[in-house]
Amino acid sequence: MGNVKKVDLTRATECGPDEIGATRDLFDYHDWDDEQRKNGEIVRNMLCSSYQAIINAVPPCPTRTRALNLLLDARMLANSAIMHKGKY
Repeated sequence: MGNVKKVDLTRATECGPDEIGATRDLFDYHDWDDEQRKNGEIVRNMLCSSYQAIINAVPPCPTRTRALNLLLDARMLANSAIMHKGKY
């Protein structure tokens, strides 16, 4: 689905052809190019350092667990944005 036009799926009121194409593109696997790999590594390294800092500086508790889980969510969302080049 290389030429999917930019569609705002958060504002869609029905799943027409553009939305179907966009959602398929959103869930398809895409190989990363060299720039995407470089950007992914930058994000991954910083989030890994943040994760380690929280483990070292924050006492174990439910709030710390949430903070660590949010970093995992941030990684996945950043990866998606890198993969789709900001399309969604």
